[in-house]
Amino acid sequence: MNLARQIIPRGLLSVVALAWMIALWACSSPLPNGPEEEPQREVLRRNAQGVKLQQEGDFETAEVLYRSALRLARMTDSLDLQALVLHNLGSLHQSRGRTEEALHAYREARRLRILLKDARWAMLEDVHLAGVLLELGRQEEAQRKLLIAERWSRKEGDSRLLSMALAGLSRLNRSRGELRAAEELLMKALKLDRKIADRTLEAAHLAQLGTLRMEQGRFHEAQRDLEEALALDKARNHVFGIAMDLYHLAVLHFRKGRRKEGMTLAQRAIPILEQLGLDGPMEELTLLMKGAPRTTRPGSPSQGRNSMSLSDP
Repeated sequence: MNLARQIIPRGLLSVVALAWMIALWACSSPLPNGPEEEPQREVLRRNAQGVKLQQEGDFETAEVLYRSALRLARMTDSLDLQALVLHNLGSLHQSRGRTEEALHAYREARRLRILLKDARWAMLEDVHLAGVLLELGRQEEAQRKLLIAERWSRKEGDSRLLSMALAGLSRLNRSRGELRAAEELLMKALKLDRKIADRTLEAAHLAQLGTLRMEQGRFHEAQRDLEEALALDKARNHVFGIAMDLYHLAVLHFRKGRRKEGMTLAQRAIPILEQLGLDGPMEELTLLMKGAPRTTRPGSPSQGRNSMSLSDP
């Protein structure tokens, strides 16, 4: 079984987060008006419904909607709409461990954004591409993209994109064993999230920080971070995030020897993980409930959530 399919990379939480914020904002934006714009309206309707279903954990129906929206977007000749839906397909592929498909979709979305001379969205696609490249072990390519995005966002004063880039660089440092540097970058990202009151990014980065601290055996701090992330994810009904937060909290309690608490959390997590098709975390919790040792390193960078989708930019 593909490792990415088994344990979703937690370090991609920042990549997950900004799009949920944009999706909620954009779904409230006015749709194109007029009979000649009905195809564009239908693309946006299907895309927005796909975003909603993806957030709720119905990946299969979301993919059907995204693919139909992409076909219709190509018929309208709108590069903007095509880039939007391609990004969402990339997000969905990444969530399901289809790294090559995600790479292709993000690259195509980036190519269209460059044609549109849309620098910000091209940078956003680069941050997503960096996440997939890290999954594939292509660290140098990922680092180049993240550093460019960091410089650009600082120059343009784009705090949200800067936060995402910093969290991506944190994951890069973590994969190299540079845990102190990884934590410092995450703390900077969280400071930005709180400054701009972005609870979606804050939840993502808290969860990323929690698994980093769990990896170091700092269980009290990790539990606090993960519980805060869970509360924020529940407030937004982010099913994927809730599932992964419960999973990591259950693992944390099992590691601390708190079997009763671990069992309770695992029993809450498993039905959601099963709904999402996240076999690896579900199977691991099942083994832990039976008293078997863990098969993966706790809180490792290969654990987490990585889906992120956009509505109308």
